[in-house]
Amino acid sequence: MPNPKSPDEGKRSVERVEAERMYLEAKGDIKLVEIAKTLGITDSKIRKWKSTDNWDGKLNPASSKSKKKQVERSTSKIVERSTKKTEKRSTLREVERSIRKKGGQPENRNSVGNDGNPMPIPPIVHGGYSKHYWDGLDDEEKEILNEMSKDPLILLTDTIKICTLRERKLLMAIKRYTAEPMYVSSVVTSKQSRTFKDDKDREEYESRIQEKIDNHERLPGEVENVTTTEQASVDLVQRLQRELTTVSNQKTRAIEALSRLQAEKEGGNDADALKAWMNNIRMMRSRGGESDGT
Repeated sequence: MPNPKSPDEGKRSVERVEAERMYLEAKGDIKLVEIAKTLGITDSKIRKWKSTDNWDGKLNPASSKSKKKQVERSTSKIVERSTKKTEKRSTLREVERSIRKKGGQPENRNSVGNDGNPMPIPPIVHGGYSKHYWDGLDDEEKEILNEMSKDPLILLTDTIKICTLRERKLLMAIKRYTAEPMYVSSVVTSKQSRTFKDDKDREEYESRIQEKIDNHERLPGEVENVTTTEQASVDLVQRLQRELTTVSNQKTRAIEALSRLQAEKEGGNDADALKAWMNNIRMMRSRGGESDGT
């Protein structure tokens, strides 16, 4: 039975075919380095051809088939053992589920630390409201937080006031930069400095500098370079307008929440009047004005 051809049998070079012929005629009793030297190519390429074209398998077809069967049997055994382990674990899980009772399980410590537990453990939290955050505040910031009202009506009212101030500042900035074609986006200042080993060297340096100033060889003062960067105002105006839209939306949501809380607190059922009032606010704000609140 003829040996099967390799995938690139029809694309092999003359050197590759000749190298295989030399190896097979010598029945493998030839060094690959000698083949490479005879054909004038590298021995690494000869080793690659030997592995790819299965020269040893062509010399001993029976041995090659035996090795292939051994690999297949070994692979099948590994797959079979893995399947048995998986089935065993699945069976154990099903048995555990069948004997498990409802509620807390014996030796379960998930609820350790709750009320009434003899071994309380402090809960682990994400840290967003931990004491470490509070320790990072100064006394003035702590006092401001302590003096804040817990009444949602007051908090919403303060939010609306702050949003109104931000809207005014953004509108003023938009008006200012719209009238100017360019604006200064950054200012970089650089200074030259000199280090000294001791005070004696510093005094010597200052004495010589003063001498040059007295002889009109140098102007007094230090060198300072200031670099400014300007950009088109239209980009800044667009960013300010986007920020203004965000602030306006925050203010609108705060007004809506405040109106709902006021209606619930007063116990009124005049839903149509409340809806009309909110529509009035939206209409006035879209025109750039303010509602009279009636």
